[in-house]
Amino acid sequence: MRRESIFLILLILLFTFGLGNLFKYQILTIEILTKNKEFVSVLKDIITLIAIIVGAILSYFRFFIGRTFSAKAEIEFEVSLIETPNNLIMHTVTVTIVNKGNLTIWEPLAKIGIKEFNTTKDKREQVIEKFLEKSYFGDEGKRDMVVDAGEKAYFMIWREFDNTTWAVTYSAEITSSNGRKWQKTITIANKIKAS
Repeated sequence: MRRESIFLILLILLFTFGLGNLFKYQILTIEILTKNKEFVSVLKDIITLIAIIVGAILSYFRFFIGRTFSAKAEIEFEVSLIETPNNLIMHTVTVTIVNKGNLTIWEPLAKIGIKEFNTTKDKREQVIEKFLEKSYFGDEGKRDMVVDAGEKAYFMIWREFDNTTWAVTYSAEITSSNGRKWQKTITIANKIKAS
């Protein structure tokens, strides 16, 4: 439960118990209320004004500071290195988008940039836009996809590098259908660690 909701519930409980105590100790009775209609009317207006001010403050924190109407996501990388039979190193890269907000992320598109650092000083860079979206059924290409609050979407690629490559930088960019972008970069050594 969020802090604002707890605060509102506690405020309502405090008001209810306070009003109950006024009736319990006969500080406030039905007879007093019927005799002092003007006082009750003024009290009602004051309570309404306080409720509007408290509601405005809570709305400000909820919608503007909390960015309620803004998509929030986080990108995670997982890179596994596997030695191939022909002495290459295969990189299995999984890019995960985690929806941390309250809004659904529609049609996330992934793009990844790959930059090799090697001993031959060749500049080898490429951008991949056609991901194999991680699926147990092996479906390739663009699929209709949404990422609801708290859910994850996975994008996966494989690349092989020879021994002249000593490091690889992966830069991921995820774009939602409304143009919102998230980016993350990671650099890893092209070396399988001894286990």
